[in-house]
Amino acid sequence: MARIVVTGINHRTAPVEVRERLACDEGRSQQLLEKLKTAYPMGEFVLLGTCNRVELYAAGEDQGGGQGFLEALAGAGGVNSDNIRPFLYAYKDEQAVRHLFRVAASLDSMVVGEPQINAQVKDAYRLATRAGAAGKVLHRLFHAAFAASKAVYTTTGIAARRVSVAGAAVELARKHAEDLAGAEILVAGTGEMGELLVKHFQQVGCGRITVLSRSPERGRAMAKHLNVAAGTWDELGSLMRRADIMVAAATAQKHLFTRAALAKVLDERSGRPLLIIDIAVPRNVDPAVNVLAGVQLYCIDDLAAIAHENRQARAEEIAQAEAIIDQHVEEFMKWLESAELGPLLGELHEALMRLDEATLERLGREKLAALNMQVSAVSTGGKNQLVYRVMDAVTTIAHEQGGEPAERFIQELLRLCRGQSGYA
Repeated sequence: MARIVVTGINHRTAPVEVRERLACDEGRSQQLLEKLKTAYPMGEFVLLGTCNRVELYAAGEDQGGGQGFLEALAGAGGVNSDNIRPFLYAYKDEQAVRHLFRVAASLDSMVVGEPQINAQVKDAYRLATRAGAAGKVLHRLFHAAFAASKAVYTTTGIAARRVSVAGAAVELARKHAEDLAGAEILVAGTGEMGELLVKHFQQVGCGRITVLSRSPERGRAMAKHLNVAAGTWDELGSLMRRADIMVAAATAQKHLFTRAALAKVLDERSGRPLLIIDIAVPRNVDPAVNVLAGVQLYCIDDLAAIAHENRQARAEEIAQAEAIIDQHVEEFMKWLESAELGPLLGELHEALMRLDEATLERLGREKLAALNMQVSAVSTGGKNQLVYRVMDAVTTIAHEQGGEPAERFIQELLRLCRGQSGYA
């Protein structure tokens, strides 16, 4: 029977130096999906990659037990799979379903309530769909996850105040800057996270903000939209000399800010301290920068304390959200159990309909009771009613006891049907 498995790493199990080696952009994600689909053609796959997690969701009878994912992920990141193994977690069946629903609803995020994760889950699902890697089970699973997250966001206050990793970064800057509102802010990166950073800085009163982009056109467009200054990569030296705080959130596979380049800038700052917060994964700033005098460097993992405060403040909303998740998990598992039994249920229905009415009544009276199936002869409704009651009893067992006990019942019923004299 088709099962669901999730294998991955996240901010709780692996530090940023491990996560950044395994970070997957769209191109790498598609290559991994194609490789897995080739290796396990009967499997279904969705690969989710964010700054805080890389996870593979798989369904099907032949999915490699996570080993194929481990090898493919390690190969794409150029690392030894043995070095990844200690950081991996794996969940299956109901645990896997609950994990995805919690991820989509931001309950498993570093910053609970962040709105970005749901969009990232949808992007991962769309990519898998385009690549032909998702099938019936994962289609249903991910749509159920979107429904669960929508219910969480619309019926709880978990996303109040638009919390995000960007907001946590600005809160970290507030804790370390004597005069944040008057500080010269440099935001590197003009994607969604860069835009959120600018908005959060503006909300706390910062007015001297410059966005830095490797694409001058994109940088100017974002700066105009947000009413801030735009800087180009050619101006990096002068921008860094003026900045009090730099937050890096650009998409790049290698360090954009090296120790040597920043050392030169620091020599020209006359001893003024520079606060750098790098929330990109892979990291934009070489961690060796932290040894330079006059620099305070923080990475995304350093937001953990602020994230913990956020979680404590949202305890009531989290409890409500978890209850909603439980309800949606139960509904999906009922569907999954029925879907897995579909072919067997069809075979049982056909077998029951091939019995004559007298034989079916005798089977219900003499045999099914021994299987704890409360199906008795009825005076009205005839054969169709009897068949309906048998089928209803089987699906009830599936919902209450699980797919495996229900499958055993069906197989025994099929054996009994074939042993009856009235079987055509």
